[in-house]
Amino acid sequence: MATQTVGATHASPFVRGVVWLTMITACASPTSADTVPVDGTILRGPLQPVCQVDQPCDGPLVADFTVVRNGRTVRSFRTDANGHFAIALAPGSYQVIPSVDAPIMGAGTVSQPLPVVAPETRGVTLQFDTGIR
Repeated sequence: MATQTVGATHASPFVRGVVWLTMITACASPTSADTVPVDGTILRGPLQPVCQVDQPCDGPLVADFTVVRNGRTVRSFRTDANGHFAIALAPGSYQVIPSVDAPIMGAGTVSQPLPVVAPETRGVTLQFDTGIR
């Protein structure tokens, strides 16, 4: 007597591959629904020992940055020539750390807090100290 399996189906290798790829992709990265847009400007200052009333005393900080949450790097980015950045992060509390070659005091060791809230976090301004006095 032959044994028969009821309800079992055999998918083609193509279908199994598509299902496997879909499962891996879904588990490997957060969806856009998990993140919110975050943008702003990062400044450094003062740029001179004595600040003048009619002249800016800070300027854009053009550098690479690392975003850390709970001691773990979650993102890296570089600001443009105006110090602007635009990234996506999940809501939560982060620290933004400039690279060791950034033109500021304590580069690579200092950080600024970055609270991220849904539905978006726009117009953030972070300030880093140059040490000029």
